[in-house]
Amino acid sequence: MGVMGAELREFEASGLSWRAEAAPSEVIRREIADRLMSIETIAGVAVLKRNLVRTVLRVPLVSGERVIVKRYAVRGLRDWIKYTFVPSRAKAEWVTG
Repeated sequence: MGVMGAELREFEASGLSWRAEAAPSEVIRREIADRLMSIETIAGVAVLKRNLVRTVLRVPLVSGERVIVKRYAVRGLRDWIKYTFVPSRAKAEWVTG
């Protein structure tokens, strides 16, 4: 069990480790995770915010629903090493949310 009692699934996609609630995990993998590197070029995707720390996108799903995707910047090797030992900003925000 995971956040708020939800069952979680973990998977690898686009060179990252992902954790999602079990129910929508295949949709997240197929429509977001597997296409992460080109997600901003998908029709209907809107950039809501962009700064040095993160980019916030509104991404339409095939079902007609829309989800918010936050991409945090990892600034080089130092960040990769740091986030091996401490939770990343993305993970900390996800757990808090």
